Amino acid sequence: MALCERASQVWSCAWNLDDSNIIYAGLNNGRVQVFDRRQLQTGETTLSSSVETLSLSTASPIVSLQYIQRSGSFQSSGLLVGSNDKSGFYEHVPNSEYRYHALPIDKNLSSLHYDSTTNRLLASFRPPSSPARHELYELVTRPVEDSDQSFIVSLQLIQ
Repeated sequence: MALCERASQVWSCAWNLDDSNIIYAGLNNGRVQVFDRRQLQTGETTLSSSVETLSLSTASPIVSLQYIQRSGSFQSSGLLVGSNDKSGFYEHVPNSEYRYHALPIDKNLSSLHYDSTTNRLLASFRPPSSPARHELYELVTRPVEDSDQSFIVSLQLIQ
């Protein structure tokens, strides 16, 4: 597949809601590739190469990707990323870079869904032998002291 690294399959994808030219592809090797639709090879409809590769430092597939926009209740924008054993938020900082925030979701994750209206995150987990389990969180941003543009992103368990 011309889209991603060789021998890596796409397990999830998401659009950047702030820039419709940016596409994220979550791979089976624990990486997320960032593509820009404006960088097409001449005469083809495939992306020529990734702009950037984000690594969740896991060998598990990226099962869930969702772009979150800045809002009144969430002071940052970026990419929510989940694998079977690790999750995080890549804050999209103004100079087009990403700052990683680890999130404490790491047990047989099967999907993540963020609702911008309530600022809540639903995490669903694969059952080891019992019924599926779901946890509801609030996504929290706190400004870093002495910084106008840096935030700490964390979760608060609701139910």
